Formats: sequence, C-alpha cells, structure tokens
Amino acid sequence: MSRSVVPLVDELEDEYGSISKVPETNKKLLEIRKRLHLHGQDNEQKRALYEAIKHSLNLGQSVSDIAKKNNVSRSVVYRIQKETQEYNVRRAKHDPDYKPCVLINKKTGERINFKAIKYIGPAMGRSEAWGYLIRKGESPTYRIELLPKKQKTTKTKKS
Repeated sequence: MSRSVVPLVDELEDEYGSISKVPETNKKLLEIRKRLHLHGQDNEQKRALYEAIKHSLNLGQSVSDIAKKNNVSRSVVYRIQKETQEYNVRRAKHDPDYKPCVLINKKTGERINFKAIKYIGPAMGRSEAWGYLIRKGESPTYRIELLPKKQKTTKTKKS
C-alpha cells in the first residue's frame, strides 16, 4: 500500500470501525481509490450498460423507455445515441452495410426499415450475420434494399 494512503485508511477505520463499512460516496474512500487506481474497476459493467443502450437504440426504442429500463438519465441515452450516429455516419460513407435499408418480406410485402444491415438479424431474433446472408440473396422469404440518401422534402400548400 502506498504510504500516502495509509493515514487515510487509518482515519476511515477509526471513524467507521472497518474500511468495508465506509459509504461508497465517502470523499476519503474515493481519494484512496484514485491514488491506488481502483476507480475504474466497474468498467465491465459500464461497457455492458453502454452496449445494452446502443442495442436498444438500434432497435428503435424510445429514449425515455431505454432510460427507465437501464436506470440512467435521458441525457446519458442521448449522448450514446449521438456517439452511435456519428460513428455510423463515418462508416456509411465507405461501407454499404452501414447505410439505411429496408427488409422486405417477399410473401406479404411487409417492409421494416433499419439503420443498417447489421441490425436486421438481432432485431429479428437471429444472428448479426443473418442480414448479410439475405443481402447476398440466400433467403427465399426476405430481400433487402438499400435506401437512398434522405432528400429534402418541400411542403405543399393546400389550396
């Protein structure tokens, strides 16, 4: 243990009887963790939460529902949404698999819009590769069409 941490640990043990009884928000405990580089141990949980929020956004769930389900603020969800959109925009310039597309059921004509081919499989309860197989024409039931870039629409006046 670092010498500079020992007096802080002693103070906390004197005050609480044991270091394990110290509240997680205690400033001295946070300082100890900072000095010992232990403040990032929950990165796996944060990464899992980040991926869950990203997945929910890709499925088209509302920001409010995602925030409630994951017990985070809407601003956190909006930040992740912005990061995801910026990444997808950079990818879409070069990779057709990251461009908006529509999944079409050949039998019923049902059309489902997706942000990218990679999101089709998970949204349909299949693997991510499933969307790529459909794009190659390996499905008798479905086909995929890439959507054109969004065009500006002009409002028409009612006469």
